[in-house]
Amino acid sequence: MALEGLLEESKMPPTSGSEASLTNQNEGLGSEVNIEAIGDDVKNCNNAMTTLVQIFSMPNSDGEVAMNEAHEKLRELLVAIRSVLTKYKLSFSNQATHEIMDRTTELKDFIVTFDYINLKPNFQDDLYNLVDKLAISVRTAFLAILTGFDGISGMACDPTPEVALDRSKIASHYLKHLADYMEWRAKLEMDYATKLAKHAEKYRGILSADPYLPLQSTFVTSLERTHEYADHLIKSQRLIHTKCVEVMLLARQEHEDKRKRSKIEWKAAREGYHEAVLDLKNTEAKYRHYQDEFRRAQCRTREEEENLVAKKTPMAKVEKRQKQEEEAADKMKQAEIEYKAKIDVANQKQNKIKDETSNTARELQESLTHIDEIVRQTGSHYFSLQHTVLIPHTSSLQSLRESAKSYQPGRQLAEYMRYEMSAEQTVYKTFEFTQNVPNQNLSSSRLSVHDNSSDSDSDNEVQLPSSKKNGNLAKVTSKIRDLKIPHRRERVFGGPLKEGAKNQPNRVPFVVSRLIQEIDSRALKTKGIYRVNGVKNRVENICSSFTMNSCSMDLSVASEHDMSSVLKRYLHDLPQPLFTHALYPKLLALSQKIGELRKMSDSIRSEAEIAALTKQISIKLTELPTENYNTLKLIIQHLKRVADNQAFNMMGPANLGTVFGPTLMRAGEDTGPMGCLMDVPHQSRLVDLLIGRIEIVFPSN
Repeated sequence: MALEGLLEESKMPPTSGSEASLTNQNEGLGSEVNIEAIGDDVKNCNNAMTTLVQIFSMPNSDGEVAMNEAHEKLRELLVAIRSVLTKYKLSFSNQATHEIMDRTTELKDFIVTFDYINLKPNFQDDLYNLVDKLAISVRTAFLAILTGFDGISGMACDPTPEVALDRSKIASHYLKHLADYMEWRAKLEMDYATKLAKHAEKYRGILSADPYLPLQSTFVTSLERTHEYADHLIKSQRLIHTKCVEVMLLARQEHEDKRKRSKIEWKAAREGYHEAVLDLKNTEAKYRHYQDEFRRAQCRTREEEENLVAKKTPMAKVEKRQKQEEEAADKMKQAEIEYKAKIDVANQKQNKIKDETSNTARELQESLTHIDEIVRQTGSHYFSLQHTVLIPHTSSLQSLRESAKSYQPGRQLAEYMRYEMSAEQTVYKTFEFTQNVPNQNLSSSRLSVHDNSSDSDSDNEVQLPSSKKNGNLAKVTSKIRDLKIPHRRERVFGGPLKEGAKNQPNRVPFVVSRLIQEIDSRALKTKGIYRVNGVKNRVENICSSFTMNSCSMDLSVASEHDMSSVLKRYLHDLPQPLFTHALYPKLLALSQKIGELRKMSDSIRSEAEIAALTKQISIKLTELPTENYNTLKLIIQHLKRVADNQAFNMMGPANLGTVFGPTLMRAGEDTGPMGCLMDVPHQSRLVDLLIGRIEIVFPSN
């Protein structure tokens, strides 16, 4: 199946981004989104991508067989992508559709033109990046359908060259400092790992010298694992240097070259422009002057000609005036030619600046986007490598902790007494008085008693080890200088929920309570509330206003959809979602059980079990921090009021669950671009349940 057919069948008439977005959203307001179908489609795409990557992960000596398998898996992926684009053609925006097609084309070209015999050294990284980009594009498109928010704030207009150059310089510095930090930390951790391995080997021999000591095997095992951890740490830091630091520095160098070249070209395009404009103004003034001179000469000539007719002036004077008029006309024509030439020069300079402005802004914007992609890739590699080192070490420490907790004091001493002391024990006999003992026996007895008491005394001697202090305490002195710290505004969007709820009487962030209050007052019956997006520049203005001065924010003139988008934006940007990462798997498991019960034919039994599970959810929610619980309760109560007006706004509990499910809860660990979408049906079902059974989830008492 050719991809070109997919591209042709998936094309849509061109419309503007905002217009297309609103059109697609309005078309889907009357019907609920089929969450189960979306989950199946996402799973098909994810399985197709996974199997394609696995083909290149397994070594295959036969290049032709590997090529056939790769083409077969590519065909399955193209079928899945084509099915998604065809099925959701009216729901995806034009930009999302074209982005998915472009990413798919790049992946197809890579698979088709790949040399399966002479493998490149880093071909797997290239493939993973292409598949990752496609997965992110599919995820973004589906999130736009589900939540009405794709997590990307588009620019209201193209940047000017000055802004693009300034941001390019800042991005270059940021990339350099990021690479410096990674390199500094890698060097620090490698030094630490080297010393750690050295001392682990040293103390492993010391601690294992004498047997039967408490937790001896546990600590020896710990030192062995520490040595392994140090080796893994060194390897990971070397990979960080090659896969992160070097890639960042190379990308920064390319970006710097492009930035400097664009700056030079932009400067060259502007050279001479101000001089050309100044010459144009001077030439225009000169032309206007000669034009006025010519008009005055004309007037004087006409006046002398009239006097000649009236015989008041001689012919010679008339001829003199005519000659002056001709000279003034010649000067005016010469000035006019020069004036037009200067106009052409100024227009050429201006057109050159316009062209260079567009080229410079476009090139720098592409370079900045490439920098974003480099930071995303290297950041993913960086944290993945850190994760691969820490997780095994953490699980090892957990098992060692369990061993330490289960140790019974005195066990090793008992083992030592049982196996080592049995052969060395001395048998003591009781002394008895006897009469008529010969002298030699008596002396012998006395000697025996003396020797025995001597042995007893030696046995009772206890040598205490001398304790030495490890060193004197260092005296630390510090000088505190008075610093004038400028007032900084607290971060509203993207800041922790706890900070936003601080100093609020109900422990709910002011942004949430203020927006809900305004939406409750005039937007509960607005068609498509929370499903239709607001206008991006107006949404950004409201967000900025909350950041600048939240208490005096006037929302009386704000659009209903703008306010709903701001609320979704605030919840989406929280560092940790409203349903905390610790509680996420438990709630997701309960939601999955409820989904299975809803498919049962015995409705009476399933309803009773769903009610029991709902009470369990209510109990689990009490484990949330106070600010999370109060904020969640306020939001669900508000969504219940929205759902009660479903006849007007077409947003029932199921639709609201679709929008707010992925916004209120996210997995704590990285499940990949497609993994998060596979949880969306369960997330949406949970929010739907909270809205529909609010009296059980949040009891009045």
